[in-house]
Amino acid sequence: FLEYVLAMEQEKNQFGWITEDDSEEIVFSRRNQNTLTNKLTLNHTFTKNAYLKFILRHYWSTINNKSFYSINNDGSLSNSDYTDPQDEHNINFNSWNIDLNFSWEYRPGSFLTLVWQNQIANETNEIENLFLNNINNLFEHPSTNIFSVKFTYYLDIANYSKK
Repeated sequence: FLEYVLAMEQEKNQFGWITEDDSEEIVFSRRNQNTLTNKLTLNHTFTKNAYLKFILRHYWSTINNKSFYSINNDGSLSNSDYTDPQDEHNINFNSWNIDLNFSWEYRPGSFLTLVWQNQIANETNEIENLFLNNINNLFEHPSTNIFSVKFTYYLDIANYSKK
């Protein structure tokens, strides 16, 4: 089967830790966070003993800081003099993942499994508002590829024990 999931989340006026200032005081920010997740899943069964599963996922999250706050002794927040003139504490995070799994049960209880995983991840403080520009920037970064082969063989000891 084929499944596509699009999830969008927008959080406005979220508060969170952002950094420490020059005097090592904790700085919080009021910020807007936008998150977009695209996920495509394909499952295909070739036979009752062999199947393929493909998952493609793109995760994009941005944090755009609006104002900064200091934490008071009682835990409340008050306006801070902290400034971020170059928006160095904004966050534009992207992750691209592909998982491809093939499994074959070549005899009862015995499997051959092949897996390929591909990942690209990038974080910058420059928030890109256009999806296609964001994706193009992501693909300029190196990817990590992992290949694995797993071979399991069911050995029925009852067949080899003396009667």
